[in-house]
Amino acid sequence: MTDFANLGSFPLPDRTDRPLFIAHGLDGSEQSLTHRAFDARCNAVAGGLLARGLVRGDRIGLLSLNRLDYLALVMGAMRAGIVPVPINPAFPAATIRYIVEDAGLSLVVLEEDNAPLLEGTTVDRLCFGAAFDALASAAPLHRAITPEPRETALILYTSGSTGRPKGVLLSHAAHRWVAETRVADYALEQERLLIAAPLYHMNALALAVLTCASRSTAVILPRFRARPYIEAIARYRCSWLTAVPPMIAMMLQETDLLARTDLSSVHTVRMGSAPVNEALEAETRSILPNARLINAYGTTEGGPVVFVDPLDGRHLVQGAAGALFQQALRAARPDDGQHRRGRAARHAHRRPQRRPGAALEGDRAAARARGRQLREEAAEGRLQGAARGRAHDGGDRAAASQEVRRRERLDPHRALPPQGELEPGG
Repeated sequence: MTDFANLGSFPLPDRTDRPLFIAHGLDGSEQSLTHRAFDARCNAVAGGLLARGLVRGDRIGLLSLNRLDYLALVMGAMRAGIVPVPINPAFPAATIRYIVEDAGLSLVVLEEDNAPLLEGTTVDRLCFGAAFDALASAAPLHRAITPEPRETALILYTSGSTGRPKGVLLSHAAHRWVAETRVADYALEQERLLIAAPLYHMNALALAVLTCASRSTAVILPRFRARPYIEAIARYRCSWLTAVPPMIAMMLQETDLLARTDLSSVHTVRMGSAPVNEALEAETRSILPNARLINAYGTTEGGPVVFVDPLDGRHLVQGAAGALFQQALRAARPDDGQHRRGRAARHAHRRPQRRPGAALEGDRAAARARGRQLREEAAEGRLQGAARGRAHDGGDRAAASQEVRRRERLDPHRALPPQGELEPGG
């Protein structure tokens, strides 16, 4: 990796005409962009934002369901040094107004139906569609800015399950490193991924960036609905799925559609956010017999994947968090992934100060050893609260937070992610 390269400068060059993203509407409509076409769209959006008067360091909100131009806006803004701030449109209007003010947004790009959510604010706004196309008709930006070592690439707001959502500053260096090291671990170039989780969340957004970095193809749905999700797998022969367990559970309820649908193309399913219990695992294997199931955890603060199934392939003890992912053993810069305030920022500065991508000693061997330790501790019941990581269970979350603080005092390298709640990995 080139240190401090621009996160938005993906996708990498691809001389083929393969699609990079395919947007499949719930009405059956389809739109696709090749790597070259998406790259050109990102440059056009970057140029349009600058022509509109935005400058490096300005922050813009996104308030929309999934769409191709959502991704072009995220990547294009970062190329121009403008910071995208994805917002959950399901938040109450009061929470969205708070985020607009808290983040200091200069512009919000939104679907027209979401305009009432901005009532009471004076922020500038632009709707996807004709107005956004006009913005992208300006002279394109031909060279992305070179970020400063700690320059913020984007801001993601946490779910707010323990209070008001908090803005997490994610740097170009940290998440460029995350993407490139994940590319090294997953051979995705020939895969066809399916993204139905919302792009305002780390789960989907990190996978979209990974798609760009790996020269693969991703099918994008505007939102998750079980039947369109199943139909998209079959129609596009998707091979790599990422989901949260409730999504798969909802799929399993569509017994009539599953009975007549060929899902044999799927060979990897990665689920995050919550444990996969034995019943769900068994039922998932029954409909996706060719698929390897991975239960992974990550955080908005720390990155899309922190815990995964043991790297040596052994079955994970039921209820255990798993082994630290290889990348989690490498230390990013101490400011990466920190909150702008609060406990997580203090935790971030306790991390070892190493260059991005610098491996801690042992790497895979250490990950395997750590996985064994976690399994042993889970079997003894000492990690039950932290391992479950149920974002909506206050008791589990409190236990996890206590475990974080205890382990950080003993050894900061072994601490769980900065907050007790484990959000879905990307």
